[in-house]
Amino acid sequence: MFDQLFEEPRTLKRHRDGPLANERLQFLTYHAARGSVRSTLRRIDNFMLAIIEEMGLQTTGKVSIADIMAAADQRVFRDSRNGPRKYGPTSRWWFIHVGQRW
Repeated sequence: MFDQLFEEPRTLKRHRDGPLANERLQFLTYHAARGSVRSTLRRIDNFMLAIIEEMGLQTTGKVSIADIMAAADQRVFRDSRNGPRKYGPTSRWWFIHVGQRW
């Protein structure tokens, strides 16, 4: 599935070899079977990787909605090397949406 979503070799490798790849693949397959288009599946996987990174996830398990929301806020309002970076309300919504359903 990852090779159908990502064409650039480095991007494909990051997604294919990234943490919790089997779990992410299952979630993507679930959404693909329900008609999600390629761009949506790519977005979902990008947010799953962001969730894993932001929350420091190593294994599967339950995560509270409060923890997901706190991680979303932390990511949205984190400063970057180039000054304040704000992903915005849409990114926050996607982060929470994917995190709750995954």
